[in-house]
Amino acid sequence: MLCQVCENMFRGNFLLEKGRHLRSHHYAPDELQAAALEGCSICDVLWRRYQFRKPSGSRQEPCGATFDSRGDSLSNFAVYEFYPASESSVIRLGVFLNIKFEYGAELDHSQSTSSSCSFYLRSTSELDDIDKRAVMRAHEAPKPSMVVAKQWLEICSQSHAQCNSIRAWRSNLQLPARLLEIGAPAFDRVRLWSAPAKAGSISLVSYMTLSHCWGSAQFITLTKSTLSRLKAGILISDLPQTFQDAVYITRTMEVKYLWIDSLCILQDSISDWQHEASLMGDVYRGSFCNIAATSASDASVGCLYPKSSSPRPCVVQTSWSDVPNNEYLVQDLDFWAGVFESDPLRRRAWVVQELLLSPRILHMGKSQVSWECCESKVCEAFPDRLPRFVHIDAESVPIEAMSTLSWRSIIQTYTSCNLTKPEDKLVAISGVVKIMQTTTGDEYCAGLWRKNLPEQLLWRRAYNQHTPLIPVQVFRAPSWSWASVDGRVKCESSNSAGVIKVNILNVDIQASCNDLTGSVTGGRIKLSGPMNTIQLEELVGPGMIEHYDVAFDECHSETTQICRTWNAPPENLHCLGVRKVFRRNYTSYDCLLLIPTKANRGEFYRWGYVYLGHRMAEAFENAETHDWLEYEAHDGKGNYTISII
Repeated sequence: MLCQVCENMFRGNFLLEKGRHLRSHHYAPDELQAAALEGCSICDVLWRRYQFRKPSGSRQEPCGATFDSRGDSLSNFAVYEFYPASESSVIRLGVFLNIKFEYGAELDHSQSTSSSCSFYLRSTSELDDIDKRAVMRAHEAPKPSMVVAKQWLEICSQSHAQCNSIRAWRSNLQLPARLLEIGAPAFDRVRLWSAPAKAGSISLVSYMTLSHCWGSAQFITLTKSTLSRLKAGILISDLPQTFQDAVYITRTMEVKYLWIDSLCILQDSISDWQHEASLMGDVYRGSFCNIAATSASDASVGCLYPKSSSPRPCVVQTSWSDVPNNEYLVQDLDFWAGVFESDPLRRRAWVVQELLLSPRILHMGKSQVSWECCESKVCEAFPDRLPRFVHIDAESVPIEAMSTLSWRSIIQTYTSCNLTKPEDKLVAISGVVKIMQTTTGDEYCAGLWRKNLPEQLLWRRAYNQHTPLIPVQVFRAPSWSWASVDGRVKCESSNSAGVIKVNILNVDIQASCNDLTGSVTGGRIKLSGPMNTIQLEELVGPGMIEHYDVAFDECHSETTQICRTWNAPPENLHCLGVRKVFRRNYTSYDCLLLIPTKANRGEFYRWGYVYLGHRMAEAFENAETHDWLEYEAHDGKGNYTISII
């Protein structure tokens, strides 16, 4: 269904007078939310996008509407326009959200951002057979979600060559130390099953896994005191609702075993947790199918939701007055990502690797159930195939084919998620690291990779991270690693016009245990490159975030191209030129900002990142250094040897 505002988009004039483009949609976020909750298909997409883009802990400011002399909306919360798509028979609809928000400890800062959603309108008469079938199915009686899910699993296990090829590498993985034995549907208990020491490979036993949010709910976990009780068997009704639902789903899929972290890892044993956490990647990689409790904020919520109606494609009949009318399938181009992006599970950092490594995933959403495997992405609204033109996220690359390019995308997603225990920052992604080590042959360095280490040192605050990155108080990674801060980061990509100016001399990582992919107690990079002293003055004013005056000698420039990870600019700040970019009649520098540790001369912490445009790039290379410049050695050609910890 559509709300009145969305229905009006497909009535009246399709064409606007020359010079006009935008038309009004909803005037405020609360109107959009109300329409989404009432079931409007388009507003539901917009509301999810709004929730995803609105920073956590911020408050939406009131947003009234103003119009120019032609009637075009200038500051409406939501506006839209129609324009041609790449195919002549397709109409593109763009809806734009103007998001103004307040944030800070006392909501004393304000900022604006925007978000857009693109929809394609495709004539139903020109759809292919698969999409036509999805549209026709919307008028039929719905099938139960688990019936559809079991059909997806059967199709995958019987006919997907790529998915079934996983048996080859699953045979090299060991069974998890413990599993929950589910038993037949008539059984009212589950019991903890411990795999024998010589139980053999995963290929001999099929089990499912559960990805879920712990939340604030209190429930039984595996501890030394509950071990015997769980081994003897526990009533399913004594488990939290999400676990009960996972047991039901596992039985429906005719699988005998289920793995749940809180019931299969001793929660009061540091040694057991460290051992099992190091194998977590193999647990999910070896599962038959992963159940993702996508919409559940904690274990008490459950992941099987009653539905008032069947999920169905959005189809509209237009009644424009100035162009021919038709029946159209309205499809969100970011439909697949939009199904999950604002759901609670996607905010949990551990889940990033769980979903990346699982060979099959059943996404249990509040509005519909979706399926993901190596060869297919489907959902209840489109059970045979996603519609044409729908964008598929970059993380769909098979884990065995991932490279450092994929790593950038993974880390940008991972750092936007939350950890209950901040010290798990490196541990919670180590399963992905182990596989990438094998496939790339690269050396892992506390969140970065040795082969492209200089460029990877240039991480900074992501564009949609509207508050500074926050350094953690307890050590968990060297200052040069993104793992040392909280907040969404952007990892730098390679630049064909850039020249790396630093030379990595040595990298030394001190791991907490024998596993170099997990937590670390220290890390040092020794390198040489061009360096100069730099002075910063933070400029304060309405809407200013990390706004600075930058100076080399007498050359000043005002810039926002600084991303700090520490507090206010200190004295004795050093600027290390990592990459010089050459363009026609223009050069620039990507630099690290460093502060001395004061423990050893020439030893630094990373303070932040700065981009130097043409004039400031020249000043960086030519300005005289201050007498407080620190280094271990100097080659007389402008290159200084230093260490960063």
